[in-house]
Amino acid sequence: VPYVPESFQKHVGERVFHASEFLPRMTALRENLGRAPRFAIIGAGQTAGEIILYLANAHPDAQIHSLVRHGGFKMYELGHFSNEAYFPAETDYFYGLEGDARERALAHARATNYSAVDPDVSTALYQAAYQDRLSGTNRLHMHRRVEVTDLAVSESGVRLTTSEVYTEEAGAIEADAVILCTGYT
Repeated sequence: VPYVPESFQKHVGERVFHASEFLPRMTALRENLGRAPRFAIIGAGQTAGEIILYLANAHPDAQIHSLVRHGGFKMYELGHFSNEAYFPAETDYFYGLEGDARERALAHARATNYSAVDPDVSTALYQAAYQDRLSGTNRLHMHRRVEVTDLAVSESGVRLTTSEVYTEEAGAIEADAVILCTGYT
């Protein structure tokens, strides 16, 4: 089931949607915009990275805002032993655990594929952001250490109110679509 954070739940619809609805929502949005689109992508996992890269390539005139609550995109753990977490015997072991033991095991396995990107996406994202800064196009906005504190949806778009996680500095982002790359439950 797509996970939608509570602060976004009452706004889900045409302009605020989970990544699981990306293609149909983008088709509908494209038909209704008469200008360069503005996107806000919430999340820092593989899906968020791939969507940012897709939007940058498919919409060369778009403004793309990536919002993450920590220092930026990180790569998932690639160690041979850590990825054995997905072997059948390890899966059986995990599901045989109960309560707190299962939660602890899950916390250890998170670094293997959750809220992280693969090396190719990490490299491509960094290169795209670097090229954007170097060329002065200023269309890829990597907002690090921010969280959305409020949003208002109207016919003309979405206004996200943000707060820097540590300094609490307020900010605002205007977007035509907010794409929630927030995982699944």
